[in-house]
Amino acid sequence: MRERAVGRHSNSGSRPRGPGRRNATMRRYRNYWAYSAGLALAWALVFTLTGALHGGAAAQHLLPVFGGFCIGWTSTTIARYFYPPPRRWTPPRQTPGPRTGQ
Repeated sequence: MRERAVGRHSNSGSRPRGPGRRNATMRRYRNYWAYSAGLALAWALVFTLTGALHGGAAAQHLLPVFGGFCIGWTSTTIARYFYPPPRRWTPPRQTPGPRTGQ
């Protein structure tokens, strides 16, 4: 049987280890605002690179695609606001079974 590395599970490191640290970091960045900001940066990069490499006329060809994306993003935002996701951690409702012994 193989032995584990000694330093792997020790508390000698300066940073906290384990799944709790990673989950806290992921929760901080996994939200709709961070996603939206990332999309805005990605579209800005696409328009900048297209304009720089192929000229302004080529970048104008992307405007209908960007417009369609904005329509989809807006509808998704509205849907998130009016129809929030279901509660994941509520226990399922138990249905009463047949009564016996009465």
